[in-house]
Amino acid sequence: AKEAALKKAAIDAKIQAELAAKAQSEKQIKYTVQSGDSLWKIAKKLNIKRSAIAKVLDKNEQEIKNPNKLYVGQQIIVQKK
Repeated sequence: AKEAALKKAAIDAKIQAELAAKAQSEKQIKYTVQSGDSLWKIAKKLNIKRSAIAKVLDKNEQEIKNPNKLYVGQQIIVQKK
């Protein structure tokens, strides 16, 4: 009985982790940089707080080497509210 309870707890934990990951991914979008875009303009377009720009930079540290230089066609991950 104890083994069954442990197995059920492990399955429940896995399900909860998968649900949390799905909820998190649904809050993220992939945005393609357009001509004239800056991080500030993207934040305004997508209605995200300017304070969230730091999170955009964290999520895209490989993609955005310099936050002042975005390139047309560049794809970045943006966290929605």
